[in-house]
Amino acid sequence: MRRPGRGQEWIRVGNDYLLVSVVSGIIFGAIAAH
Repeated sequence: MRRPGRGQEWIRVGNDYLLVSVVSGIIFGAIAAH
């Protein structure tokens, strides 16, 4: 996983990760666990 940009953070959902904007909640990327 790459380091999140300013105003973004990785959120874990089950075994998956979502890169979301802290302010708006917009999803910028996703990583699915296998």
